[in-house]
Amino acid sequence: MNNEKKLELLAPAGNFDCLKSAVSAGADAVYLGLETLNARRGAGNFSSEQLKEAARFARCEGVKTYLTLNTHISFRETGQAARALELAAEAGIEAVLITDPMFIELAGSFPELDFHFSTQAGIENSMGVQFASRAGIKRAVLARELSEEEIKAASRMDSVETEVFVQGAMCFCVSGRCLLSSWGGGRSGNRGTCTSPCRVLWKDSRGAEAPRLSMHDLSLIERPEEIKKAGVSCIKIEGRLKKPEWVYKTVQLFRRALDGEAEASIHNELSDYTGRKQTAGYFDGQRIKLCGGSGRISSEAGKDLENKEDSASGTEKGKEFFTVSVSTTNGKFEAEVRISEEEKEIIHLPLTAVKKAKRGVNAENIAYLLATQNYQNAEFAGIEFDEPERLYSKKTANSLADELSRIFHQRQKKAHDSTIRIPLRQQAKDTIKASQRNKENKFPLTREAKVNSVRADYPCAKQVAGSLYTFEQVVVENLELGKLSSLRKNWLAALPQVFYEDRIEYFKTLAEKARDNGITLEVNSWAGVEIALQAGAEFTAGPGLMILNHTAAKALKNLGAKEAMISIEADKKKIRELSEASPLPLSLTVCGFPCLGITRAKIDEKALEGQTLEDERGIRLKLEPSNENTILRSQDAYSILGSDERGIKVRRLCADLAGIKDPAKLKDAANRLRKGLPFTKKKSFQFNFQRNLT
Repeated sequence: MNNEKKLELLAPAGNFDCLKSAVSAGADAVYLGLETLNARRGAGNFSSEQLKEAARFARCEGVKTYLTLNTHISFRETGQAARALELAAEAGIEAVLITDPMFIELAGSFPELDFHFSTQAGIENSMGVQFASRAGIKRAVLARELSEEEIKAASRMDSVETEVFVQGAMCFCVSGRCLLSSWGGGRSGNRGTCTSPCRVLWKDSRGAEAPRLSMHDLSLIERPEEIKKAGVSCIKIEGRLKKPEWVYKTVQLFRRALDGEAEASIHNELSDYTGRKQTAGYFDGQRIKLCGGSGRISSEAGKDLENKEDSASGTEKGKEFFTVSVSTTNGKFEAEVRISEEEKEIIHLPLTAVKKAKRGVNAENIAYLLATQNYQNAEFAGIEFDEPERLYSKKTANSLADELSRIFHQRQKKAHDSTIRIPLRQQAKDTIKASQRNKENKFPLTREAKVNSVRADYPCAKQVAGSLYTFEQVVVENLELGKLSSLRKNWLAALPQVFYEDRIEYFKTLAEKARDNGITLEVNSWAGVEIALQAGAEFTAGPGLMILNHTAAKALKNLGAKEAMISIEADKKKIRELSEASPLPLSLTVCGFPCLGITRAKIDEKALEGQTLEDERGIRLKLEPSNENTILRSQDAYSILGSDERGIKVRRLCADLAGIKDPAKLKDAANRLRKGLPFTKKKSFQFNFQRNLT
């Protein structure tokens, strides 16, 4: 708990220019990402060598650097993820921001690094922070949706620092709980490629369009003292996709606020500069009027910034210009390719004598040939000859053009090669080593495969319980505390993916009753894991802790989980690779109406009751109230049943029917599944199964 320390000001560094801007504006620390495995893959980011240089630069300026590795990691990425930690340790990075459970398992291999839970990890209450302490996490970035009192409750532990966002764009959904972008095109917000579907127009059933899900920007620049008194250690500015000018100005304004300058005038200056409506709503416990406008408000500063951004995105951005100097005085053809003052390449070619003029080409012909070639992201700027009157063979000219194309193709490939090539310590190698398939993962996904596990909403499920008894397992959501003792032993009580401080005691009591009655819990957050562990209750990991790699499964197993769930986002290749190497029994959701997001923001649900929201890509949602949150439920059916992928073998094939609130419809769906029929007559969507999850 931070009572006496000054607040650390943490700034975004999407590239080296932004890093320099943040440092010069007064940041105490910066957070940045590699070219892969981070939640802002659209930023400029840093290569391996650039990361080392960035850390050296920041260290010389007395500024800390934190590396973001805050995405879901696939089976094939585990080696690179471990090497990213090795690189961070070598570069002198102070801490790494993580989401995937695999890093909990790897942390012991890198004692020189601190580990911070990213906001993607979904830490929204004090139980989540207690789990962070159990897992050896030094700091937790709290969910943006928390009020001042909830932040204070989560910041009471001395062993774990807390960090809160104070400025920048906000997602409509709780971080780490959104599948909208992935559902609409395979680009996952949980893997750094979000396409921002919450910023577009959404049409209701009456045809009225509005940017209903587009959030105002968060701004707490007037609240540093309240944040510090709440026990927070670090305030964070969002913006790794921003330009250096924006980073400098915003960091400078927060530095002035922390140094005691009048907040009101700074807030007005910040609002003018950022150009978007600002809100402190969640911090103040408000959940209404937080969204509904995606455009920027006009201001001279905002216009100036837009002009700078436009000029930076022109066709010359990132271009390399090169010149060529040809020497033949030593009886050899030698071409010096000058790329910069410090960088050059030498091309050696045979010098063939040209006996007949019509078979040769002159300097002007070669210059024209080179000017018409494609050099990837480079541009030919001229050529000089020490013997400009000489004739050269066509073969030599073509070979020169080919060699230049090869050089710049390799440079482009190298520039975009994000592979981390660094030796990995043995302990880390042992940790990520794949195990053999768990023997319980024996049910293949074939055309004849049948569902053996069903997820349902308890108020609906209890009315048609007889139709569910034949399934090997039933997971119920929204279970009433007093009904737990009446559950069958093969019925699991699911804790929600997102809950806040005021619900902790309720779920602690539920966990204790589950233990006493021999009922297994399904946990869907790190807070849920902590509640289950404290109660001594048996638990499995559900969709809120979905995984893509075997090391994450190992981490969950070592925490005590009996089963884990494969990410519903996964494509068939990633599913197969995980199923072949998981040390835990796995569940795979094969059909249903999935939850595509969870939000705490309130839009006019009453006016939209019973209606479907639809965006321009055809994503169709229904708003489903759930305690303090609202679930964004797909109105289109998902199913991979009937696929013939025998290499995919799991313990459970699951149907997610929690979105069905009508008992008659739930009974019909269950009966159809029991007979091996599609659970709905509606046309189904395969999500990312047949495409590539990015």
